[in-house]
Amino acid sequence: MLRTSVNLAKMSVQASSRAWGVCNSSFGKIQADLISLKNDSGMEVHLSTYGATITSVKVPSAADPKKAEEVTLCTGDSIESLMANGNYYGSTVGRVANRIAKGRFEVGGRSYSTVLNNNGNTLHGGMIGYDKRIWSSSLFASAGEAGVKFSLQSHDGDEGFPGAINVTAEYSLTAKNEIKMTFRANNATKATPINVVNHAYWNLSGDLKSNIKDHVLKLHASHYTPVDGTQIPTDVLPVAGTPFDFHSAPVRIGDRIPLIDGGGEPGIDHNFCRSKNAAEGWKLGLGVVAELSDPASGRKMVVSTSAPGVQLYTGNFLGKGPAPFIQHHALCLETQNYPDAVNRKDFPNAILEPGQEYLHEVIHAFSW
Repeated sequence: MLRTSVNLAKMSVQASSRAWGVCNSSFGKIQADLISLKNDSGMEVHLSTYGATITSVKVPSAADPKKAEEVTLCTGDSIESLMANGNYYGSTVGRVANRIAKGRFEVGGRSYSTVLNNNGNTLHGGMIGYDKRIWSSSLFASAGEAGVKFSLQSHDGDEGFPGAINVTAEYSLTAKNEIKMTFRANNATKATPINVVNHAYWNLSGDLKSNIKDHVLKLHASHYTPVDGTQIPTDVLPVAGTPFDFHSAPVRIGDRIPLIDGGGEPGIDHNFCRSKNAAEGWKLGLGVVAELSDPASGRKMVVSTSAPGVQLYTGNFLGKGPAPFIQHHALCLETQNYPDAVNRKDFPNAILEPGQEYLHEVIHAFSW
């Protein structure tokens, strides 16, 4: 593991890595590291090699530009608390993020079954997905940017998925107050479904002092995928005229939470589509998909992605206490392919073929 700092002369972003703790897992006793990224504006991003996880993001506010406050919800106070994480706080999830109906799919004329872990479906890669692995790491830096490249080898049959693949997840902080994420997968030995995603929970109030109901959200998504009783998409429909319309104008999130069933609790846990034409899919390129703001703190986060969709999850199942790990106290904007895309020919392509590279880019730009 790397134990160095990167601090180029004339640059305004620094990266460092240190040993964080030793933990026991199904893979034996393992060493986890903590990576820290900081820029001259006062932003900080902390990540762990366990799950390639964002454990903390601190951002100043308009009221106090010199004081950075926490804007993400995570149990990352220690490696032990992170391992006990049951809600994927800040994790890199895969091989296939979101849901696969009944954990079954067909690729190349052969049927496969993956590990079931959510109401009879496969969620976020199964029981031991990428969020529960130790990733190798290396720091990198260039003018105005510094970050970490996490790497993982996923074997043939991993949680039931076909083919071995190499996966990387790059996270960087820029001098422009951006968090850049780049997910790649290649060297597949068999055709396999792929959907590698970050699962950070956001709350822009600062140190999680308030819930997210007063946050204002606009989604650049004219359609969404309604779901069945186990959160599997059934169709692609326009958001216009529905409580899912975050497209025509910015919306106070708390106004919509009571109107939607988010899987058995009030709130949203649905995929929103950047285009009604699924054939455009990954051809859309990098573009803005979400604009989130907190009027009280003045913080704003603009999310751009190359992925076809984004899952808005309003923390419906975070529980009843203690704060801040409570219902509707943070939200996710998981840029992604559509859930269960491997089983739907009318959804964007979900298959990585041997010789191809999977590429998923995301930028979270902060202002205050």
